[in-house]
Amino acid sequence: MSDGSKITCPSCGKSYAVRAEHAGRKVRCKCGTVMVVPSALGNSGGGAGGNAAETGGERVSCPECGATLGAAAVLCVQCGYNLKTGARVGGVAPADSSPESPQESLPKSHPGSARRSGRVSPAPAQPPKVGHEARRAELESADQEAQFRHARMVDVYAPIGLIVIGVVSLVVQELKFSDTPDTSLLQALIPVAARVVLCLPLMVVALLLTARILSLSFGSIPTALLKLMAILLAPAGFAAILAFVTGPGLLTLLWAFILEIAVYYGLLMWMFDLDFFEAFVTSIVIYVINMAAGMVVLGVLLH
Repeated sequence: MSDGSKITCPSCGKSYAVRAEHAGRKVRCKCGTVMVVPSALGNSGGGAGGNAAETGGERVSCPECGATLGAAAVLCVQCGYNLKTGARVGGVAPADSSPESPQESLPKSHPGSARRSGRVSPAPAQPPKVGHEARRAELESADQEAQFRHARMVDVYAPIGLIVIGVVSLVVQELKFSDTPDTSLLQALIPVAARVVLCLPLMVVALLLTARILSLSFGSIPTALLKLMAILLAPAGFAAILAFVTGPGLLTLLWAFILEIAVYYGLLMWMFDLDFFEAFVTSIVIYVINMAAGMVVLGVLLH
């Protein structure tokens, strides 16, 4: 073949000059299309005109599998791709198309050909896992499921349950130990609501300061608020249960205070995954902010 022989990209129409020694090789167009230089171009029989006469004119590449086809070809003999309609017809091959060898054709699952043809080739089927691989996959799936259940327990179910326990315990304490006789349920709920309204914003501020000081992350805002409500109400609720069981007294107050502090620290460490030092710093920040807010309120009331 002479130096003037060319192949044309079927996707963008750009032509490239090829040499005889390139016959049978794959070349890539600037648009990304992979083409195969026709083997017939490598036969030196009569220049460019002789080659054209032997091969029947210019050849094109199948946009689906990359096989080299005649210029007048309609169907690809390799994959059954219809160049006119874009559909695939298995088992049908045109008479004027010459099949390429498997080494020269582009695999059907090539991602570039799938994008150019507008279709996505299905992913190859994975062989079934057996033996140790199957056991490892089963253990990984079970571990992921266990982690999900644990996260749901810590983030949702446990805080809701602790909030219910705290509210019920504090309401019962108000109903049983209130100085006002015939206290109604609504009157008993008022101190609980006041505790949440006054203390929860202060705890949020303390949590934000602690996160900045120790570079911590307390999760999403709704989840963190739910956990803070549980930490705010549950320790006081457990202390109220202890006071209800043992009865009033100085020793009861001491044990209730110890229980409340222990539950408070334990919930901070468990729900926010803190170590002892981080929980201690968080508690100190919360205590300081509560004291400062209390002093401000007291000053306003005195003036």
